[in-house]
Amino acid sequence: MRLLALGSFLLALLLSACGPAPGEPTAPTPDAVPPPARAFLDFASGADPAAVPWAARVVYSVEGQVARTLSPTTASSRRSWRVCPRGTATLEGRSCPVDVLRLLAVADRGSPGVVLERHPPRGGLGCTRYVDPTATDPAGEDRTTFWLRPPEDRRSCFEDLAVAVSVSAAGRVVAVDLAVSGP
Repeated sequence: MRLLALGSFLLALLLSACGPAPGEPTAPTPDAVPPPARAFLDFASGADPAAVPWAARVVYSVEGQVARTLSPTTASSRRSWRVCPRGTATLEGRSCPVDVLRLLAVADRGSPGVVLERHPPRGGLGCTRYVDPTATDPAGEDRTTFWLRPPEDRRSCFEDLAVAVSVSAAGRVVAVDLAVSGP
């Protein structure tokens, strides 16, 4: 009987050690992505834009440079998310306009799909320096920003991206920033 109890204890101890190592990132479950950011990611993958809780004004920027200010109606139009910084024909090796929704949908394919991070990319984005668009945003005090990124094993020089989705205290999407890596 004591041997059986000892065996059960050892089996439970071994199974509890099967999880990720301390500090090792894990892909969040779909429930781990806050609803407004999840709704935006679902919209990128083809879901109904009416499910996204848009603010009265949504600021869309590319690498920190404001590209458009959108109303809920224009934010719901897929065409509104195809832009490029003023005066540029390419963005990190991609022809303009760049479509944040398409880039997110492609990154979300496979398992795991897009992961959510609660902090800006540290040390860079693929082969590109990342500048946190929220670091100099004076209106950002009353919002929380989440970064949607490809899983770590798909963060190459050309595939890495960070989509910063800022959500107001009322749970509305108020800003989206796209940053991509390039050669």
